[in-house]
Amino acid sequence: MRRWITGWFVLLLSFNAMAEALAPEFEVDRLMLALEEHLEAGNWQAAEADVRRLEALKPEKPPAFNYLRAKVALKKGDTESARNSLITYVNAAGREGQYYREALRLINELDERTPRTRSSAEASSTTPARPVQLPAPEQTETRAWLARLQELYLKKDPVDALVEHANALLAASPVLPGRLRHLDRREGIEYRLDVSEDRGEIRVRRSDYTQTPARHEIEALSVFGVDPYLDAGCSDRTRRCWIWHPVHADQVWLEIGRGGEPLSELQRTLSELIRQLQSRGRGQAG
Repeated sequence: MRRWITGWFVLLLSFNAMAEALAPEFEVDRLMLALEEHLEAGNWQAAEADVRRLEALKPEKPPAFNYLRAKVALKKGDTESARNSLITYVNAAGREGQYYREALRLINELDERTPRTRSSAEASSTTPARPVQLPAPEQTETRAWLARLQELYLKKDPVDALVEHANALLAASPVLPGRLRHLDRREGIEYRLDVSEDRGEIRVRRSDYTQTPARHEIEALSVFGVDPYLDAGCSDRTRRCWIWHPVHADQVWLEIGRGGEPLSELQRTLSELIRQLQSRGRGQAG
């Protein structure tokens, strides 16, 4: 009798599990959400597990799956799979795709990575590296905008004005742990930058006040050979926006707590700062 009751109990649990399971197309949605969250959190092991589960499901996955799968492949160092997934994403999503520009940028990065590394090694064995002369004609509107910044921050040097402006934008929009900002203490994640003109570098200081004690990191970026046109992105869920790294296209360079005008203004400021430093580097090299 006890064995018969146990059997029915196990069968009942099985029926309940089947009844509560999501339909395959909704399971795809659930795993896509988990994959996005794991990637944003930097949990690459969990993200890789999400990719494997999604690959095993029969329903058609949304185009964004191939972009997210490429990000995981890049982290693993599987550049060939990453490039194939990016191409699949672009062909499926088209220009209206959420990650269209980022995907194209990553494809360019993958295509140029090997020849760029090789030419850099050749240059170091022959002559000192020289700044890449990128075309950056100053338009009338840009000159007027720089003049306004110099007047606003009382700076004679446009580079100094751009640095002040970038830091003002970063200070006004830190990445906060919650929706409210407490002005009586340091919190969240803050960024600040300075430049080394003789080295042609932009140094970014990242301060994480969510940790105790606070953690500070500094990264130096050489502007020579860097594309000054920067890409950006935002996440409504995490309430943060970012500037993609000018060299490592799959990495975030800077973050702020809101998008819209502050993000576009920061993007413009950093792009012009790179151009200004590149121009001065060319003059010194000559």
